[in-house]
Amino acid sequence: MKVEWSNRAYDSLVRRISSASKADQALIEASALRITEQLAIDPFQLGESRNPNERDWFEDPLVVE
Repeated sequence: MKVEWSNRAYDSLVRRISSASKADQALIEASALRITEQLAIDPFQLGESRNPNERDWFEDPLVVE
């Protein structure tokens, strides 16, 4: 399955990376890669259910909604 980040999510990711220290940039980029890989495998089972049609997933230091 192909993962497409929304413009809002991608812009938020870019802002976080650009404002982070070099060490934190590497952590954020690694987290984003893990998120993309896992979403491509099984997007509907990740995270925890908060509302009937919504899930939240914490992949430190990022959160997927």
